[in-house]
Amino acid sequence: MQSKSAHNLSPRSSKQTRSNFLTLLIPSLLVTFLAGYWLWRETQLNAAQKSVQDCIEHQNCTDNISTLEKLVKAKKSLKLFNFESAHLENAHLENANLKSANFESTHLENAHLENVHLENANLSTAQMSGAHLENAHLENANLSNAHLENANLYRANLEGAYISHDHLQGAHLNRANLEGTHFYQADFEHTYFHGANLSHTYFYRPNFDRANLYRANLDGAHLIEAQNLTFAQIKSACNWETAIYKGVWSSARSRWIVDEKANRQFIEQLKQDKDSEPKKLVDCSLWE
Repeated sequence: MQSKSAHNLSPRSSKQTRSNFLTLLIPSLLVTFLAGYWLWRETQLNAAQKSVQDCIEHQNCTDNISTLEKLVKAKKSLKLFNFESAHLENAHLENANLKSANFESTHLENAHLENVHLENANLSTAQMSGAHLENAHLENANLSNAHLENANLYRANLEGAYISHDHLQGAHLNRANLEGTHFYQADFEHTYFHGANLSHTYFYRPNFDRANLYRANLDGAHLIEAQNLTFAQIKSACNWETAIYKGVWSSARSRWIVDEKANRQFIEQLKQDKDSEPKKLVDCSLWE
């Protein structure tokens, strides 16, 4: 009887063994497949990255913009990448990680750089006219001599960025955060600063000819020796009473020193000038 009982249990035991084996095998195969796919994908992306870098070094990237866009879509980090003098007009680089990348003299006309991370990037002399930089992160970036004519920097963050002798005519800086940004002799002719945060921004000898400062926050902004900046423009902004308009250059410190007395007198002159009062009260609740 015992022998018969053992014989009857054998098929079930064998079936259970096979089931256990498959239970262990299938996850192992799946893990192996996924690991293989990941390795293949990384190999392909690394090869693509090298291809893009090689074409940039040889200044012949026309056919590799699509490859670059694939790297961006795959969320491949391009931080510290060298794009110097590359032609990337109309490229789609939205959400790319380009921190500390070198874009010196790079052509980025009409490029899509929305939500891009360009912290500490070198964009000096970059050609960025018409570029889409909405919500871009440009903190501490070097934009010296960059061309941003008609660029859209809506809600972009340029805090601490270095910008000098720039061509910003017609640029859209609406709602941009420019707090702490340094502008040296920048040309803002027809530039839109509607609702921009210019708090503690340093504008040295800028040209504000017909610039739109409506509802911009001028709290602590340095506007020393501003050119073509009218009383009406100033009063269309918010917190203009706490901006800095007068100062003297200190060669020893290599910076402007606020002339407190002259600044107070200028602000008082602004307050007393009734002809420059806006026809409609400016809503500054945004900065309260």
